[in-house]
This record gives sequence, C-alpha cells and structure tokens, in this order.
Amino acid sequence: MSALFKKKSKEELSDLEERQKKLLSQEQKIDKEYQSKVFIVRHKRTIFITTIFVILGTLLILGIYGAYLFISSFFPEEAVVEEVIEEKPPVDFKITSSDTVLLKDTTRGTYDVFTRLTNNNPEWGVSALDYSFILIDSAGNEVGRKEGKTYILPKSKRSLIAVNVEASAAVNSLEIQLKPDKVQKLTSVPTIDLEVLSPEYLQSGSKGKVRGDLLNSSPFSFEQVDLNLILYNKYLEVVGVNSTNVSSLLSGSRRNFTASWDSYDPSAVQVVVEPNVNVFKSDNFMKSYQGGQELEY
Repeated sequence: MSALFKKKSKEELSDLEERQKKLLSQEQKIDKEYQSKVFIVRHKRTIFITTIFVILGTLLILGIYGAYLFISSFFPEEAVVEEVIEEKPPVDFKITSSDTVLLKDTTRGTYDVFTRLTNNNPEWGVSALDYSFILIDSAGNEVGRKEGKTYILPKSKRSLIAVNVEASAAVNSLEIQLKPDKVQKLTSVPTIDLEVLSPEYLQSGSKGKVRGDLLNSSPFSFEQVDLNLILYNKYLEVVGVNSTNVSSLLSGSRRNFTASWDSYDPSAVQVVVEPNVNVFKSDNFMKSYQGGQELEY
C-alpha cells in the first residue's frame, strides 16, 4: 500500500510542475506584450514624428524629380544619330566587256558597235552603267564617240549595242569605257520569263528586216521590254546589229516586233534576239486593275 501511494504522489507532482510551467510561459508572454505596449505608449510621439518625416521626405524627393522632368522637357537633349555603315560592293567589283565588234555601215558611212557585258558578282547589279564607245583613227586620235546608260543584273551577261555612230575620219580601233554610276544589291530577282518565237531575217526590197513574236510568260506585265538583235553569218561572226523595244507587254500576252536595216546582208544566216527588262525601275512593272462590274438598275 505504501509503495503504490508513493508512486501516485510522484505522478501528481509532475502534473503540478507542468501546470506551473504553462502558467509561467503565459505570464512571460503577457509581460512581453505589456512591455511592447508600454514602449509604444512611451515613444508614440517619436514614432509619429518619424513617420511624418519619412512621408514628407518621400514627397519632397518625388516633387524634385517631377520638377526636373518638367524643366528638362524645355531643354531636350541633342538627338544621338547612330552611324549607318553603308554597304558597298567588293573592291574588285567591275563590269567587263568582251566579244567586241565594230561594223561599218557602208550606206550611211557610220559605225555600229556590238559588245557583251559581264557581271560575275552574284549579289550586286548596276542600275545605272555609264558607257562610252570611242572611235580612234590610225594616229590614235578620237574621231567619234557614243555615250549612254544601261543596266546589268547580278551574275549575268547581256549584249550592248550602239548604231549609227558618226566618225570624222576613218576608224582604226575602238575603246570602251564602263563606269558604274549606281550599284544595287539584289537579294532576289523577279522571275522574268520572256520567249522569242519564230525570229527571222528577211529581205524587204533592198532593205533587211527582222520580225518575230515575243511571249511574256512572266507573272508580271512590263511597260517596256528592250530587244537587241544580232545577225550572224555561217561562221558565227557578227555581221549586223540593231535594237528595238516592245511596250506595254501584259502578262501572258504575245506581241510581234520588227526591226529594219538600210540594206540587206545576204551573208546573214542566223538572227538572235535578246530581250531585257530593267527590273531596277519599279515603274517598269505595270499595275493590273480589275475590269469593274456591269451597271444594272
């Protein structure tokens, strides 16, 4: 009996200690809250004044910054212009000529010139190419000149023709000068599908004549298509040149063309017609319009 009583007393004692600990913890918590409230009450004025100063300081800073923005709006900073690096073709970019032929027109006493231009650059074309055909006599003096402008696309070849170039004396040689005036980089070239159909060189009385048809299978209509005509003999030598054009060539249309010479050359057995379109001129592409609608009431 005594042992059991003692064990129970110990259990009751431990419960009492636990309650005392809880009470002590609550007292400490209450005391902490009390101290906080006492601090706030004692320093209420200081906290209030500090808060007012913080608010006023913030408003003052915002006011100064706003005034700065307002005043600076009357004195804008100078615009900074970024330097634009102009893209240029490579330093070795040039247009060359080859297969040059000088022909004398015995009827008029003038000269015709044929040469073939080559542009090997795959990206850069020349939208304005200045050219000069200079006729030189046996003494090395200039006796005639023909100047003009033409164009050439990237990575392409084309013929260049001049007719009826006058000379003040007999011509011994020809000098060609080419100077690109305006170059242009083309990222893409429009699809130009022009086909020359049934070209033929004919005799018309004492004159020579070329006729044929030009088919435009391109998706574009063109204000003007330039045609260079070259006559070859059986040895594939150039014996005659001429040029003409076809205007207002609609997409999908077929048009005939003609060109004539003052005299017929019986040695000419083949005619080659080279069509060219100046894609550098945007107004060379005709605009298409709808046909409208019928008027009904």
